[in-house]
Amino acid sequence: MGFGRCLREKALVPLICAGDPGEQYLKDNPLMRCWEGEHLVLLAWDVLALFIYFVLTPGLIYYT
Repeated sequence: MGFGRCLREKALVPLICAGDPGEQYLKDNPLMRCWEGEHLVLLAWDVLALFIYFVLTPGLIYYT
């Protein structure tokens, strides 16, 4: 398993929620409710990391 594939799989973990539509929780951390507070902060950092890895890094390598 390559590093890129592992990163993509780990990056998608915060999107996996379980439970009823009104009471969803993060599958890997049942104490964290989905789409509220701490989960939104986790998603923001996740999106930033994916942007850096898949957009900025290849761009910097290509132009240098």
